Amino acid sequence: MLSWLKGLTHPEVAVPILTGPLRGSKWIISSSVRSCVLGTYEKDKLAQVVTLLPTGGVFYDIGAQAGYHSVLAAKRAGANGAVYSFEPLPRNQSYLRKNLALNDIRNTTMVPAAVSDRDGELAFDPGPGFMAGHLSQSGDGLRVKAVTLDYWQQTESARGPNLIKIDVEGAEVAVLNGAVRVIAEHRPAILIDTHDFLSPQHAGLHEICLAKLRDYGYTNLDSDHSGRFAGSIVALP
Repeated sequence: MLSWLKGLTHPEVAVPILTGPLRGSKWIISSSVRSCVLGTYEKDKLAQVVTLLPTGGVFYDIGAQAGYHSVLAAKRAGANGAVYSFEPLPRNQSYLRKNLALNDIRNTTMVPAAVSDRDGELAFDPGPGFMAGHLSQSGDGLRVKAVTLDYWQQTESARGPNLIKIDVEGAEVAVLNGAVRVIAEHRPAILIDTHDFLSPQHAGLHEICLAKLRDYGYTNLDSDHSGRFAGSIVALP
C-alpha cells in the first residue's frame, strides 16, 4: 500500500500489479496506460497467452511497447522458454528493459526493430502517444530498423515460435507477408489486433488478415471486429 501511495505522486516508481495473471509483478506506472498496473488491460489477451503458450514455449511479442505481454509470457514460458520482444520506439525500449529487469526476467531478448515485409530502415511515426506508433508510408518521421521474421529468425538462429502476438497499428499484413517460412515451419498460434481505423488505406484490414491466415492454412479462426478502434483475431493451427 505504501508503494502504491508513493506511485500515485511519483509515476516513475514501480508498484505491484494488482490483479490478473500478472498480479504481484512489478510495473512502472508511467511506462504504459494505468490499467496495466491494475491488471485489467487486455485481460482477454492475457488469458489467451496463458492458455496458448506452453511451459518451455517461445513467444514473439511484435509491438511489445513496455513489455506488459512479454513479462507474462516470460513467466509462463519459464527458464526453458524464450521471449523475443520487438519494439522500435526508443522510449518504449527503455521502459521495456526496466520492467524486465524489475521482474528479474532472463529468458527475454529485446529486438529494437519494427517487423514488416522488408528488411532495412523504414520511416516510423510515433503517433500522438507511446502506444500509437506505426510505420509511416510517407517516408517522414523517425527512422527505425525493420526486419522480416523470416530473415531475422534465420540469421539470429532464434527459436521458432509457439505463439505470436501482433499489435503494430496497421502493419499487420506486412508482418504476415514477412513471416511465410516461420509460419509454415512452426505453425504457431497467432494473436492479431487489427487497426482499420488508422487511415483509409487500412480499410478492410481485418478481413485481409483473415484471408491471409486462411491462405497460410489456418482454418480455426476466432474473429471479433465489433470494437470501435480495433478488431482481434485468434488463429490456431
